[in-house]
Amino acid sequence: MKKVISKLQEVIVEMILKRPGKVLVAFLIFNTLVSAGALLLKSDFSYKVWYNPNDPLVELYRDFEKNFGNDDSVMIGVQSPSGIFNKKSAEIIFELTDELYKADDIIRVDHVFNFNDIKAFGDEINVESILYHTLPISFLNSREKTNKINEDIAPIVNLSIIIVYYKKIF
Repeated sequence: MKKVISKLQEVIVEMILKRPGKVLVAFLIFNTLVSAGALLLKSDFSYKVWYNPNDPLVELYRDFEKNFGNDDSVMIGVQSPSGIFNKKSAEIIFELTDELYKADDIIRVDHVFNFNDIKAFGDEINVESILYHTLPISFLNSREKTNKINEDIAPIVNLSIIIVYYKKIF
C-alpha cells in the first residue's frame, strides 16, 4: 500500500513539473466549479435535517406550526439609562413594535408592556398584563404613578427585550 501511495505521489509531482501551465489551469477550473457549488451550501440547525420531509408526522407538525405558531424568534434590546418605565422609553418601544408588525411574516411582537401573566387557580385561568391593566402611555402620563414606578422599579430596570416571532417559510 505504501508503494502505491508513493507511486501516485511521484506521478502527480512529475505531471506538475512537466506541465505546470496545464496543471494550474486544471486547478483553477476545478476550484471555480467547486466554489460555484459552495455558494449553494447553507446551515440548517433545525429538526428537519433528521427527518424525511414527506413523513406524515413531520407534515402534521408543519400543520400545527401554521395554526399555532413556531419557536423562531428574534430578540431586540432597547436600553434607556433613565429606565424603561417612562413616557419616552415606552413610546419608543410601542413605535418599534408598530413598525415590526408592518413587516411581512411577523406573527407576534412581545415586550414588557404587552406581555401576559397567566395564572391558574384550581379550574380558573387568569390572564393579565404582567405590569398594568391600562395602556402604559396613559399610565406613565400620570405623575404620581410615574413617580411610584421610578422609585420602586426604574432604577434597576433599564433594558427591555422585544421578542419578534415570525413565520417559517417551508
